[in-house]
Parts: sequence; C-alpha cells; structure tokens
Amino acid sequence: MPIRKKDAQRALALLQHYRCKLSGTQEQKLRLAVDRIIRVFQSNLFLALIDIQEFYEVGLHEAPPHFSSPYVTCDPATSDPATSLNPSAIAEVL
Repeated sequence: MPIRKKDAQRALALLQHYRCKLSGTQEQKLRLAVDRIIRVFQSNLFLALIDIQEFYEVGLHEAPPHFSSPYVTCDPATSDPATSLNPSAIAEVL
C-alpha cells in the first residue's frame, strides 16, 4: 500500500503527541527511538521519496495502456519487439 503525504503527516503528528506523553527514565530508550523516527519523517529525503512515489502513482494512472512508437512495429504475438524494427520509419529520421 503506497504511503501518501497526508498519511505521513498524520503519523508524524501522532508520534509527536505520543513523544510528549513519554516521561521518566524507564521510557528514555523509547523516547529516543521515537525521536529517531520523527527525524526520519521530517527529513528532506523522506519527503522527496514520498513526492516521487506520488508522482509515479499519478503517472501510472494517466499512462496509455500500451506503448506505441513509429520506429517499432510490435505484434502482440511477437515475444521480442526489438527484432521488429520498422526500417522505413527509421530511414525517415536519418
């Protein structure tokens, strides 16, 4: 299941709220672990990866159902489209 930016922001808010409730020396290790997770959620790398994933998801939904090119004649029965180059279309470009 893909992670959405709004889901990550909600998880970050919940973690920050949970961290505020932690106190005492017994919960010190847990608090440090939660702090590490919060820093990851706030990092530029994590935010960029979420942006890339969302862009990729949008691209998949808007992509045409199949690839078409004037330079390749691909018969669905053909297993190797590289062997079916269209020489006349390539000659026009050259």
